Amino acid sequence: MKKGILLHEADDDVGVATMDLMTGEVVEAMTLEGEHVAELELVDDVPLAHKVAMTSMDESQDVLEYGRPIGLATA
Repeated sequence: MKKGILLHEADDDVGVATMDLMTGEVVEAMTLEGEHVAELELVDDVPLAHKVAMTSMDESQDVLEYGRPIGLATA
């Protein structure tokens, strides 16, 4: 399985794609320390270095990255 998503903290809502990711791929999400967080099946293509939501989010929900709110979900 590809290690395709990197999270700064295990409880972050978003991670960063470490390579181009394609719809339907199953990839591993892990922290900077190498801790396994999740396996995700992608529902959209995600280019290298773009953010990936770890779960479905409600509009206007706080988005956590680096263990802190960085903004609100828009879609």
